[in-house]
Amino acid sequence: ADEVVGAYRDFEFNISSAVNRSDSNLLQVEVFPPEKNDLAITFVDWAPKPPDQNMGLWQEVELRTSGPAALRYPCVLTDLDVPSLKTARLTVRADIANPTDHPVTVELRGSIERIRFSQQVKLAPQEIKTVSFLPDDFPQLVIDKPRIWWPWQLGRPEMYTLELEAAVEGTVSDLVSVDFGIRQVNSRLENGARLFTVNGVDLLILGGGYAPDLLQRRTLADQPDWQADQIRYLRDMNLNTVRLEGKLEDDAFYDLCDRHGILVMAGWCCCSPWEQWKNWKQEQSTVATESLKYQIRRARNHPSLLAWLNGSDNPPPEKIEQQYLAIEEQLKWPCPTISSATDKKSAASEPTGVKMLGPYKWVPPIFWLTDKKTGGAWGFNTEVGPGAVPPPLESLEAMLPAEHRWPMDKVWDFHCGGSEFKSIRDFTHALDERFGKSTGLADFAWKAQAQAYETIRAMYEGFRANKFAATGEIQWMLNNAWPSMIWHLYDYYLRPGAAYFATKVACEPLHVLYRYDNHAIVLANDSLTPFKNLTVAAEIYDIASQRQSRHEATCTVAANAATTAFTLPQPESISTTYFLRLLVTDAAGKVLSVNSYWLSTKPDVLDFKKSTWNITPCTSFADYAQLANLPPAQLNLESIGIDQRDQESVANFRVTNASDAIALLVRLKINKQAHGTELLPIRWQDNYFMLLPGEKREIAARYRTSDLAGAESVPSVDCFNNGRKS
Repeated sequence: ADEVVGAYRDFEFNISSAVNRSDSNLLQVEVFPPEKNDLAITFVDWAPKPPDQNMGLWQEVELRTSGPAALRYPCVLTDLDVPSLKTARLTVRADIANPTDHPVTVELRGSIERIRFSQQVKLAPQEIKTVSFLPDDFPQLVIDKPRIWWPWQLGRPEMYTLELEAAVEGTVSDLVSVDFGIRQVNSRLENGARLFTVNGVDLLILGGGYAPDLLQRRTLADQPDWQADQIRYLRDMNLNTVRLEGKLEDDAFYDLCDRHGILVMAGWCCCSPWEQWKNWKQEQSTVATESLKYQIRRARNHPSLLAWLNGSDNPPPEKIEQQYLAIEEQLKWPCPTISSATDKKSAASEPTGVKMLGPYKWVPPIFWLTDKKTGGAWGFNTEVGPGAVPPPLESLEAMLPAEHRWPMDKVWDFHCGGSEFKSIRDFTHALDERFGKSTGLADFAWKAQAQAYETIRAMYEGFRANKFAATGEIQWMLNNAWPSMIWHLYDYYLRPGAAYFATKVACEPLHVLYRYDNHAIVLANDSLTPFKNLTVAAEIYDIASQRQSRHEATCTVAANAATTAFTLPQPESISTTYFLRLLVTDAAGKVLSVNSYWLSTKPDVLDFKKSTWNITPCTSFADYAQLANLPPAQLNLESIGIDQRDQESVANFRVTNASDAIALLVRLKINKQAHGTELLPIRWQDNYFMLLPGEKREIAARYRTSDLAGAESVPSVDCFNNGRKS
């Protein structure tokens, strides 16, 4: 118990003398709950403490066999010629162990596709040696015209495979293989903000903070691909980065990010013994450094890794940070290292170029473009967000007992967070002021989806509008460790709500948006393709769904840039609540981006003088009360075919607004059987969108065919106008 301690370490035991070679063997593991100062798994204020305190095994236990030479920690480090990308210099490294009591001579042979290389290595008894193949010594490791690993929005995430074998006296003693990608990650400080470049291309980081399951399960009984499904969701939302704060995932997670072109920011945890350095004794120091060694060895091979954070809410003390930096140098960590997720000064490394200044609770859409001192759309936000995101009605009914669903009570608070986040009262107060007091659970659920949509969308859009004065945004959080009211873009049941689709729209590669601060219509392009001669149109509709004005301009936007198309004149005489529809079409009339807003002639007004680390309060609120009086919309849903693609089904639908009223937050879903449960996980092309009178849209949904389990799929459609009264 004094030596085998730590949640993020690896341990290897030579059991050659203990194993029963003629019969079955039993591995027995004794585990202990973490003590007060242990560097353990902790969810801080994200979720309740798990009853078992997360003790036990959560990564693979492997039985490995070898001859007199064993291979460990193979990796390929890539040095890419940027910006030409014409050549890549590869360095191959691996540890070789001699577990015997006599010296051995090993021939270490490697291959990467058609490339071959080898060298002889002498090992003393019990010796472990790190062996490298350097491109200066092995010119075949200089590759011309390499296939490049790109984040998904910039290109294809191409991968290679390294195979290594250790032979002793002509007999293969051990064999390993590892996948890797050729890419180059760098960063620089741009006006004080950290700007990441991948393969020489500046990249606006848009992501979310990841939480594993509360009990460290990677597979749930009703969600066998729970981990993979969340990476697919992240990619489907057009995000490019996931942050791991002290909940460092298994190799399968990194592999998924590699294949999907998703970047990973990883590092240690805040608000726990991991940052209570004054209480550390030798055990904590050993656990921390040995944990870092293992995590760097695992992560350095994966092209998805973007950066490593040695601290979270604080930089480590100088002595400890120097120990961390020495390990990262020794193990050839190939990506940027940041002392913490804050702008606090480190004694051992350069300025971070990032910030962690809040908010973590609800703020109105205009906050992101008017705040200049905290978490607004400038610089690099390592964690920030508008806090509460109550899930859709079906999830509220799943997590709350019937007798506690309405009115709200302390059972709702049980599904919030800790410390400052024990309730969603800031969110509900704003909801009551802006949309009117809710009359029941359904009314609340739909209004909550509306408020979540506009605030989450505005956050991501603010960073896109200010690109590259704004360099990165990590929403706190991507998901939840258990059913929760706060901090997610989709809920624990993998039900994508309005926040999911607000993110998906706001982060689409070519996107048209409205700036709440100066009323500019902006065209944002995160792809490497420029767009010329686009028509950008803005239409304003009153609460009676009547068009009041139309404005348009021809616009060109460069690759990886944002540009203002025009400034939208504000309506002089219109209903208190009104609607804005934005549309981008190319020369052939093809729709490239569509975006819809509900706005108010009465603005949200922030009190920046009373800003705290978690919220900036409002002195007055926008008025959306008229939305409650929107007449019901007649929505017609038509199935137009299902395509089978391997193990995936793609269902296609056409939804038409056959009424004279705007249909707000149109939501499609598929149930298993007429009165069955909702089909989840599912990736809708779009959802919670707005349909004008007479407008129709075709929408596709992707899901695993096997998830239907032979049941009939039954689609349905609803909207804000109709669902609140159900």
